[in-house]
Formats: sequence, structure tokens, C-alpha cells
Amino acid sequence: DLARRLPISRQAIAKHLGQLAEAGLISSGEPVGRRHPYRLEPAAIRPAQVWLARLANRWDDRLAALEGALDATDTNQGVTQQ
Repeated sequence: DLARRLPISRQAIAKHLGQLAEAGLISSGEPVGRRHPYRLEPAAIRPAQVWLARLANRWDDRLAALEGALDATDTNQGVTQQ
């Protein structure tokens, strides 16, 4: 399924999946014919999810502050938004 959806070779996909499995982020099930099922390991992915959420929140805060500063500048200069 991945090979049809991604613009990379089957070998590249297999290599990436192997690295993810080695890192404990996914696990593989029993192969069925040419299919090799994998599943996510949520407990292993959770720390990355938490880190990314914190990073996103910091950017949201920074962008909101920038928006407020720009709005204040526009208001002080008599600029109207269309």
C-alpha cells in the first residue's frame, strides 16, 4: 500500500520501516504473502508528540504576539485593513 502512495522505491520504504522498527516506533506483524503489516507503537511515539505540541504552542504564542504588534502598529498609523 505504501509503495503505491509514495514516490519512492519499495527498497527505500523497507529501509525506512526497518529504521522505525529498530527505533521501537513501529512493530511488524507476520507477513502475509508479499504484505508486511506494521503498526505504530503509541507509547514510543508519545514523547515526540509531546515535544512537537510544545513547539507548536510556542510558535502559536509568538505568532499571536506578532499579530498583536502589527495590529497595534496599523491602528497607531491609521491603516485600515480590507
